[in-house]
Amino acid sequence: MDTEKPIKILYVEDIQVEAEIALREIKKAGIQVSCLIVETKDAFISALDEFNPDVIISDYSMPCFDGMQALKISLERDPFLPFIMITGPTNEDTAVACMKAGATDYLIKGHISRLPFAIKEAIESKKSLKEKETVISQLKESEERYRSVFYNNHSVMLMIDPVTFAIVDANPAACSFYGWSHEQLKTMKITDINILPHEEITKKMNTVIDNKAFHYYFRHRLASGEIRDVEVNCSAITFGKRAILFSIVNDVTDRKKAEAALIAAKEEAEAANEAKSRFVANISHELRTPMNGIMGFSGLLASTALDGEQAEYNEMIKISSAHLLEVINDILDFSRIEAKKLRLDNAPFDLTATINDCIKIVEKQAHKKGLQIYSMFASEVNYKVSGDHLRVKQILLNLLSNAIKFTLNGKITVILDQAQKNDNKVLISISVVDSGIGIPAERIEETFHMFHQLENSDTRRFGGSGLGLSIVKGIVELMEGEISVTSEVGKGSCFKVLLPFEMAPKQEILKQQGVAAKNNFNGAGRKLKVLLAEDDMMSVVLIKKMLSGPGWDLKIASSGVEAVNFYENGEFDVIIMDGQMPDMDGFEAARKIREIEKNRGVRVPIIALSAYAMSDDRSKFLASGMDDYISKPMHNNDILVDTIIKWVDPEKKTV
Repeated sequence: MDTEKPIKILYVEDIQVEAEIALREIKKAGIQVSCLIVETKDAFISALDEFNPDVIISDYSMPCFDGMQALKISLERDPFLPFIMITGPTNEDTAVACMKAGATDYLIKGHISRLPFAIKEAIESKKSLKEKETVISQLKESEERYRSVFYNNHSVMLMIDPVTFAIVDANPAACSFYGWSHEQLKTMKITDINILPHEEITKKMNTVIDNKAFHYYFRHRLASGEIRDVEVNCSAITFGKRAILFSIVNDVTDRKKAEAALIAAKEEAEAANEAKSRFVANISHELRTPMNGIMGFSGLLASTALDGEQAEYNEMIKISSAHLLEVINDILDFSRIEAKKLRLDNAPFDLTATINDCIKIVEKQAHKKGLQIYSMFASEVNYKVSGDHLRVKQILLNLLSNAIKFTLNGKITVILDQAQKNDNKVLISISVVDSGIGIPAERIEETFHMFHQLENSDTRRFGGSGLGLSIVKGIVELMEGEISVTSEVGKGSCFKVLLPFEMAPKQEILKQQGVAAKNNFNGAGRKLKVLLAEDDMMSVVLIKKMLSGPGWDLKIASSGVEAVNFYENGEFDVIIMDGQMPDMDGFEAARKIREIEKNRGVRVPIIALSAYAMSDDRSKFLASGMDDYISKPMHNNDILVDTIIKWVDPEKKTV
């Protein structure tokens, strides 16, 4: 197959993104393509005439125009045009139906990585079929012409009697490939070459006779004893009343090995990526647990009577720990994005309020450098949207921090605008404009690369891990948005983000407000009994101090087993549960407590408090029966008390 010339692919698909994913797999394999995507019958027929594709790829199931209809039209137009059918679930009956109908190949979407090989095989297979049809036509015209074509063709060709399995004839290419002479091959049977059982060969031969043509993948034995993978294109030819199978044999051993190696490499890479994700999760837990103590006790220390020097030192501890936590979080987000495990929430929120919150967070940092931060909000954006406000906040905080870092004097402006509106769907534009050092035009493309910094010398002034903007790009793309940058050296930069949202219905906003009001329980007059399951002594001391204010009773269990025993023999208003503990972890302890509650008829809130912070950790805690999740380190010393109050109602809930 000519890989220098782009392959013209006609893709029949009603979901644009699935076609684009498939095309990326093809291009990653080094295949140059020119592609046209259609989803209707009229567009398909028009494309056959005007686009003149080399291969057709079609989704099997679509609402208006399905893959079998496309296959029928294609075969009527050109029976030699390669046609690959793609479907979602694995279904052997569907595969057989597609191949019987004339499809060149059949793939499921879960194995889309095989598509580049399937395209090459389809084109080569149809090319061979076309050659075979030409040969058959020539054979019918003249015996002499048949002999000339058959014996002089470079493709391996065999004539086989489907009743006796005898090899009726073989061309010189077949003799060369198999290693037997022409006389030897004519005394042999196909069962001497094909390693399948006799009954299986008979079944496949009958399929060829019934369907006039078919192709298979077999394993053939050579004279040397070597086994080769082959693709065999078969058709039935009638000489008088006698049917003979004409077969063209293509050696695909190297291609099969390459495909197997690619699949193995992919699986190895996925396993390595999974191992890396587990490592990041574990190392994060080990880092975040002591960080919880550092930040927690620093916060408690600030509330005591400190002299000026002590307060200054404590503030330095707070700043340093906050910076270290930011680096840890960046590494976690990088790992989530790379492993495709970052999940988005969807709830109503106010864009202007979110932007104002972000500006307040970084304002102090900006003022220390003598910078002013301004905001401009378009009047059209007078509504709330549904989406993940924490991720929007993360995007904006990264862009603002980046602007402050690289702006030595002047100002920073945040601009909110409505780029597009269609019914309840809106495209929001958020721009962060600075008067900083700027980016050279030839280096703008490097801005969003992982672990990359434009200033990469040992004496660089601005610091940072080089992850912030790459994480922003990953989150923006996950939200199906776009990010771009324009810049001029010495004059500043403008980072622009386009994010699609749905406008939040007013009743949904009222519902959220109602939930907030319901959870506003102050716990007055109640001395709560709290069970803390935690094996880290620093965390125990910190939580004791945090809960000393309300004056609640605190019982401490140092393992999951101990926590279950305490609960079974006592009564508690709330349980705080760590995830990682000796003997029995928090997940198993929570499940056992929920089993005990089935007999008691009372459900006690369980709040997970853990340094696990990967994207799916929260769902794991909730799936084990816990009600809420707080990650270490806690950003303020009120969050634990506030969360307990949120879940403890005046009346216990029945199971």
